[in-house]
Amino acid sequence: QFKKPNLKWGQLEIHPYYRFSETYDSNIYMTPKSGAGGGLRFTGDTLGPVKGAMVTENNIGIGFKLPITGMHAVDGLYDLQSLIYSKDGGANNRANQKVNVGYQYKGPMGLSGSAYNKYMNTNDPALSEDARKEARWQNSLGGGGEYAPGGNLYAAVSLDHTRHKYVNDNVGVSQNRYEQIFGLKGGYKIAPKTKAYIGWRRQIIHYSESSNTKNNKSHFLDFGVEGSLAPKLQGKIETGVQLKDYDEDSNGTITGYTRNWIVSSMLNYKPQDRCTFNLGVSRSLQEASFGTNRFYISNALTLGYGHKFPYKLTGTLDLGFTVDRYPETSTVGSDSRNRRDDIYSQRIGVDYGVQEYLSIGASYAHRQKFSVFSGNYNYDDHQTGLNVKLTF
Repeated sequence: QFKKPNLKWGQLEIHPYYRFSETYDSNIYMTPKSGAGGGLRFTGDTLGPVKGAMVTENNIGIGFKLPITGMHAVDGLYDLQSLIYSKDGGANNRANQKVNVGYQYKGPMGLSGSAYNKYMNTNDPALSEDARKEARWQNSLGGGGEYAPGGNLYAAVSLDHTRHKYVNDNVGVSQNRYEQIFGLKGGYKIAPKTKAYIGWRRQIIHYSESSNTKNNKSHFLDFGVEGSLAPKLQGKIETGVQLKDYDEDSNGTITGYTRNWIVSSMLNYKPQDRCTFNLGVSRSLQEASFGTNRFYISNALTLGYGHKFPYKLTGTLDLGFTVDRYPETSTVGSDSRNRRDDIYSQRIGVDYGVQEYLSIGASYAHRQKFSVFSGNYNYDDHQTGLNVKLTF
């Protein structure tokens, strides 16, 4: 009677969940100690003093899986998150939502495919460039297919269309956009559960503002291996090159074309049943809104460790380091230089499984940014919280 309830209606699997947490956030606006203004998103925007607050979170959702036949299946998720702040609630209280729907097809002669639509509205920062919270929504529609006719060769195609929309018009005028990306991939199964591949992708980014000079197109060439890489080691190692070309070159005053090495890798190592290590490495070009910069290069490294202790106790430790570099020289106050941000993050958590479907936990997280424009972009944030989770 203590096992997780198995909620089914015919072939339909239903998975509701609920999470409650109470967290003290020492810096809800991610502002520097100086409280100085200037150098932010738009003219007239200023930084205020560092403020801490208790944040009450209620997170409720439901997921489902439905195998229609042996060849067709659908799944979905609805997630609602309520955030209530003890200070400045009018500016920070928020109800965030996610709605995901997916379809999977597994046909004869090595044919398979999928389609999805993912919608979210949130006020979390989209990128690490700016820590300010802005209400926004985005919707992604896409899918793909794979053909493996037999033997070890296979080919795949994928496409995605994503729309970004900000509620604040002062932000939206420079950030509202759509992104389209489609590609082809071919590979060889070097082992039953391991694939080596090469892929090409085409990306188009177009901003809603007609006078925006950041519209661009990119070509990606990717090489990688994925699946079971070694005993007890799973994941993906991928690297390649991105060629990014802007529709307007601004007469050479700012970067109009760039070629960069990119990385997208994630590894999971499980030396024992109770121990798990996760390693993530990435290098990518991100859209920018700072000064005359059209993009910045983000280099990120993450390391996670999880351990199952006796008596239903689980501990986690997560470390992260990100370096963001900007190509154009910018001026903030009397200081002119190329912006660089170094972001450090640490998190430790512990959870106790009261029952298979019920757990309680505590966590502490620290995040700190060091920028060359320290008076405007440095911040130091501590978050200490307690939570209760109910999952079916």
